[in-house]
Amino acid sequence: MGKVGISLCILAHNRIAETANLIGSLRGFSDIDLEICIVDQESDSESRTFAFQTADKFTEISDRDLWNKGFGWAKQKAVELASNQWVIIGDPGEVWHETRVCGECIPLAEALQRYNSVPAFRTFYGSPRQVHKLLQNCGSIHSMQGDLGRIFDKRKMHMLGYIHESPVHKETGKLWAEWARRCKSVGIIEHDPQPVDKVYAKRKLILYDHLLHMIVRDPTLRCGTDFRWWTAHWNSVVAPRFTEISFEEWKAIGG
Repeated sequence: MGKVGISLCILAHNRIAETANLIGSLRGFSDIDLEICIVDQESDSESRTFAFQTADKFTEISDRDLWNKGFGWAKQKAVELASNQWVIIGDPGEVWHETRVCGECIPLAEALQRYNSVPAFRTFYGSPRQVHKLLQNCGSIHSMQGDLGRIFDKRKMHMLGYIHESPVHKETGKLWAEWARRCKSVGIIEHDPQPVDKVYAKRKLILYDHLLHMIVRDPTLRCGTDFRWWTAHWNSVVAPRFTEISFEEWKAIGG
């Protein structure tokens, strides 16, 4: 079996080490020819230089772009850079593992060749302890915390959604989950256990609140948003925690 081309699409804002770890983990996948596509969101000079030098394809967006248009739009910009049919949406702070667990997972390159007509594939994520356990074949894939449709055919799917965005089928408008269940899992995502910078975390939390409120005000913006994560937190996110903040105030937080 020859190597299969796949493009790793990243929205980057600083966090050099986390981005490098993500890229390094996917370079270890078998029979994959990996292309790196990075959209940089106003990183500092050192991080921007790293992204520019590391990426095969590179472009930039502004903080205001993300504030007004959301994460689905921003990550679709990275997808549009990709020269391969298949793309992976990866976030800095993740480490991806290719594994076979109880016959439920198959190597990514094999999956892309065997199930080429399927527009999206399923991935699972969990804590490092769960991932380690699964890698040792001591547990079931179903013990993982959830599944995310991060591997898809860009000819058939595109990214939409202001927050907790999802791939959406271009012709039917269906979210990835309605397609991904049709075939086996192909990967496990391990979230980096290292603590995130407090300023970065605060800035991102405020941005999430802002984007959620945009969806509340205008339901037409909900298309492509994966509601599963934050529906349970609706009251705490939308009402008590949120305070109106302008783009300029958010920008001044830095990070």
